Amino acid sequence: MIQAWRRKDSAGETAPARAGAAPREWLRVRPVWIIWYAVLLHITWGCLLLASRDPYGATALHVYHWVPRVALAAVLFAASGLAIWGGTRRRPSWQGLAALLPQQAILTFSAYAAVVAVAVAHYGDGVPRPRLFILADQVPAVLAMVLHTAAVIEMHARWPVGTALRASLGELDAGSERLRGDLREKADLLRRLGGRPRLGCTAGDASDHTRAAKVARPLRPGAMRWRSP
Repeated sequence: MIQAWRRKDSAGETAPARAGAAPREWLRVRPVWIIWYAVLLHITWGCLLLASRDPYGATALHVYHWVPRVALAAVLFAASGLAIWGGTRRRPSWQGLAALLPQQAILTFSAYAAVVAVAVAHYGDGVPRPRLFILADQVPAVLAMVLHTAAVIEMHARWPVGTALRASLGELDAGSERLRGDLREKADLLRRLGGRPRLGCTAGDASDHTRAAKVARPLRPGAMRWRSP
């Protein structure tokens, strides 16, 4: 009875805990959302650049004013595509992390341009404004860079070392199994080729080898017969 009472108490304690954990799960921020925000932002920038050079006047894009318009749009589209691929991986990997780095670099340069604009009290296109005005206008670019960095760290730094080692060992085991299979096939091929006469062997050599094999063959018991002189 005591055990049953304890189980009932523990069940009564875990039920409210689970009920409280469900709302907290909804409040938890998913790191992938900031990845998608940056993807949509860069795709929008790329489309605007394909339409006109006017977006270069924006502070976040003015830092790239020396890059040709079509080339910058292609870079933005490529970074977005890599970020989509890296952000949709089921398991963290070095490939996924590397795919997110181009988008991280673009956001970092844009945030740097925003900070410089606040420091010099004018936008990238040269329009002077108060520092607090520019800060209020450009703070989304800085926050996007900070949150994107935190999301990349959250997605890849929490991967346990043991899990990473097991994944690496699994890949090594798979490679060794493929190598064993290739060696086994080659050994079978050599074994089949070993029973055939070599290409450089003539017909006379083959007959000599056949006679030598017959001479070397052991005699059966009772096969030897004595001849009278």
